[in-house]
Amino acid sequence: MDLHIRFWNEKNQEVETRYVTSSFMGHSTAEDILREFRISTEKLDLRKVLSVSMDGPSVNWKFFNLFDVEIQKEFATSLINVGSCSLHVVNNSFRHGERVSQWDIDIFLSSIYYLFKDSPARREDYLKVSEIGKLPKKFCRTRWLENAAAAERAIEIWNDLVLYVNNVENNKVPTPKCKSYKFIAKSIKDPTLPIKLRFFRSLTKLIEPFLEFYQRDCLFWLRT
Repeated sequence: MDLHIRFWNEKNQEVETRYVTSSFMGHSTAEDILREFRISTEKLDLRKVLSVSMDGPSVNWKFFNLFDVEIQKEFATSLINVGSCSLHVVNNSFRHGERVSQWDIDIFLSSIYYLFKDSPARREDYLKVSEIGKLPKKFCRTRWLENAAAAERAIEIWNDLVLYVNNVENNKVPTPKCKSYKFIAKSIKDPTLPIKLRFFRSLTKLIEPFLEFYQRDCLFWLRT
């Protein structure tokens, strides 16, 4: 468990984050986490703690509640409950929507990237038939809404991917034996896939500004 504190620096007039310490834990209960947390923060004035951040939509809730009870008993005050991480909620909602659609955009974008990533020979074969000479970009499964660039590149090189598969099927270049190629060869026969990719890209571009805005290291004022 890594412990950081985020605070308002009155002198610099800005929010700052400082690393405090790390506690090495295995399988842990909320009670275990709370115990290690109290040990790690014993030199800090916990009456000044406003809240505890949570890296995920459903983790640390029991820890938060246990810690809040202790704060109430010791200082007659409560932590501010700002809810779970909204960034994870938005990201996971988008991921769930893509999977429910059964379009397999994630598998396609991952497949075209890894087909060429670790194979110089395949990259050479692909670039020989490519009209624009560009390779796929990496698809990140843990940060779905940062994949607009991967979808954009897939749209851009769509014709080159079709050319490559056609050359493989016509025995003009060696046939890859991996699962990635088999999935790509099957996928490009779907005439609606370019449309699906454009829809995927449009949604990521619509929501990305929200994630970028709230991942900044700055102070957000809540106006009521």
